[in-house]
Amino acid sequence: MAFFALANWSLKMKIMFYNVTSFTTASRSSFVIPCLLVFSSPSLPFRLAASKGDILEDTALVTSLEHTKATAEEIAAKRADAKVAETRLTSAREVYRPVAARGALAYFFMDSLQMLNRIYWFSMGSFLRIMRRSMAAAPALPPEEGLTWRVNALVDAIGESVFRYLSPP
Repeated sequence: MAFFALANWSLKMKIMFYNVTSFTTASRSSFVIPCLLVFSSPSLPFRLAASKGDILEDTALVTSLEHTKATAEEIAAKRADAKVAETRLTSAREVYRPVAARGALAYFFMDSLQMLNRIYWFSMGSFLRIMRRSMAAAPALPPEEGLTWRVNALVDAIGESVFRYLSPP
């Protein structure tokens, strides 16, 4: 259902949404960050276990620990940025939920018409063509109106396009 809401987004927004959601999904695991830290310097656990005496005298070990700490801070910062971006994108996507619902309703309506008669068989390609035409036919967003105006215009355009497509001339 979210396909119709994302249909007019630019490719860049789709890629950014995919990257954000995949990063935050992977970061939610409590196993990912420790693995990243261990694999950033594979010898670190062995060097810590084998160190004798004052750890601060081993400059290579201290440098490796500082690098690991910097990596952990960078990961934490990116995780916070990803969380903010995910929230922003999700709220922006939710605005178009009525358009997706109308599109799904139109699809299942068109799909169920084949039970009446064989001439009402429609391909997915024809349905997508109807959706693209209705999105193009919907009036553009005037500057003084809000985004809900555009969403309502898209919902109306989808209904009208399906009706015109199914009605005889």
